[in-house]
Amino acid sequence: MNLSLALLVLINLLCALLHAVFQFSLLSFEGGLRGFLLTENIVIAFVFVGFSWALSLGSPSVRQAALSASIFFWGAFMVFVLAIRPTETTLELVRGLLFLPQYCYLFLFGAMALALSIANHRKALLADA
Repeated sequence: MNLSLALLVLINLLCALLHAVFQFSLLSFEGGLRGFLLTENIVIAFVFVGFSWALSLGSPSVRQAALSASIFFWGAFMVFVLAIRPTETTLELVRGLLFLPQYCYLFLFGAMALALSIANHRKALLADA
């Protein structure tokens, strides 16, 4: 596995871990959306685990499909982050370490993951040619 693909897998695993840990914070939520938030959060964690698995252990065709999906996912993620500019995210877990609004970190993280997804997708296409 090359370094850029390993970094993309690591980003996905880190996101899965943040969502899994954030699940415990959501358990204390008392609002009417509690069930939805808990379900949505754990589904997102599994999406990241799925990407990690497909990118690291999948066959070349599975890896290529995961890279295509990753480009779409991270591109949409960045658009939504800029459009919504969320103030409370999984980064609440490390809020004390942040000096910019959370959405800035999410956007930069998404941009890095998108760039890695595009680079690895291109490498895979060139390897097949």
